[in-house]
Amino acid sequence: MKIIYILTLLAFIPVHIHAQKTPDYNAVDARMRQIPQKMTKTVDDIASYVKKNFKTDEEKVRATFYWITHNISYDISRAYTIEYYEKDQEILDEVMTEKKGLCIHYAMLFSHICNKAGVKTYVVTGFTRQNGKMDTSPHAWSAAYVGSRWWLFDPTWGSGNIQNGKFVRLFKETHFNPQPEEYVKSHCPFDPSWQLLKSPISNKAFIKADFSISPRKIAYNFKDSITLYEKQDSIQQQLTLLRRLEKNGIENNLLKERQNEIKKEINRLRLNESVYWFNNAVVNLNKGIEELNRFINYRNNQFTPKRPDTEIKQILDNAGMYFDRFKDQFVKIKYTDAKMKESVNQIRGSFYDVSGSFEEQKRFLTEYINTSPTIRHTLFYTKK
Repeated sequence: MKIIYILTLLAFIPVHIHAQKTPDYNAVDARMRQIPQKMTKTVDDIASYVKKNFKTDEEKVRATFYWITHNISYDISRAYTIEYYEKDQEILDEVMTEKKGLCIHYAMLFSHICNKAGVKTYVVTGFTRQNGKMDTSPHAWSAAYVGSRWWLFDPTWGSGNIQNGKFVRLFKETHFNPQPEEYVKSHCPFDPSWQLLKSPISNKAFIKADFSISPRKIAYNFKDSITLYEKQDSIQQQLTLLRRLEKNGIENNLLKERQNEIKKEINRLRLNESVYWFNNAVVNLNKGIEELNRFINYRNNQFTPKRPDTEIKQILDNAGMYFDRFKDQFVKIKYTDAKMKESVNQIRGSFYDVSGSFEEQKRFLTEYINTSPTIRHTLFYTKK
């Protein structure tokens, strides 16, 4: 089961971000307000409307941001909960039904709509600073590849505030495509690549709000880092995240918790990968044993009814092929827990036992083929 930790936002206190001059999105916003009610039931419906009515990536991310911030409310009642889901789709279905959620829901909804509309988008997780104070809970926002560069978005903070224990909708333009060098003062991603800066700040600098600390003097290309990450498999991605997080400094309990979560995820993925190779190895071992038993049964019947030597040999060749596949897959089992280790040892022992029989049958078949057909029948009485 996939565990999704619901990330919380303690308060919707406005953060003053000095963004670039805002383009005129009145036409996009107006078109998005015209979306038929029947088209707001599912992520697919909204994405279909966005894709049909807007041409550029910029228009699509604006339309998505506008709809979410004007239609999804912050769910205060769940602000301190941990919930478990097997699939992201379950989260999205619930948010679309109730039209409310937490920061992870806002970010996931934004990313899924944009992705389905043709704009590459990711959920970014990290920690934040509001009104001069560090938040004690993690947060989630979004990044999208618009045109030829990455943009940042926080649909949660862009949707409103919490006042007197209630959510008050208040659209904030400052959380749509802010300048990365300004936004990093309030949003620090666990993966420094998503700072979108050539010289990422350290976690220590963010926690102390001391942005006079000189950035690490290293060559850093966040575009290349993100591209490399996209090409990696799940385990490599998590190892990359862990390396980047640790390199940027484990400075507080929040970062320690994230470090431990990544390590647990790496172990889970490694175990899942080992289970995958174990199951495939077992399948091929069983197939090899079936072919070997077929040969032994045929030998016990003194190779009757008669078949060409090539057909007889093919039975053992099939067994050998499956045993080779088993060996190739078995060596890929790199990570096991105590329970799986016992199963691995059992299957290793089974293969060791069957290997001896397989080699003995190969020797018999070789002798059989090299023996004159007129006296081959005697081999069945002199060999066991």
